[in-house]
Amino acid sequence: MTAVLELLGPYVEAGSRNEIQELFLTRVARYGAGLRRGYDHDEMQSWAAYQTPWVHRFGRAYDMNSEEIDVLRLADVERRRFVSADTVKFIINLPDDLPSEDSPLTDLVTFAADLVK
Repeated sequence: MTAVLELLGPYVEAGSRNEIQELFLTRVARYGAGLRRGYDHDEMQSWAAYQTPWVHRFGRAYDMNSEEIDVLRLADVERRRFVSADTVKFIINLPDDLPSEDSPLTDLVTFAADLVK
């Protein structure tokens, strides 16, 4: 996390961060937190769970616009007059293989490079 903060500006300690660093940490804290408390960098950065190094060994990316990926979409839920979209929760189980050359993508380096083009 500190490395990301350093990419966003020279100051990384509380009280001396720039606006974009603060915005980043605010959004990280909210991500996936739901009703629970999210990640508070200033308080939690030294916790053992966040100090454990990890190595990314496997990844898969899917083209969610592909017709092969037939999942419930927000627009599908919003068409229902009596359903509040923000209360709907579901699990997506994507297969290891699809009969498509675009999904899943396993070359994540090339995929990431394509994203920033």
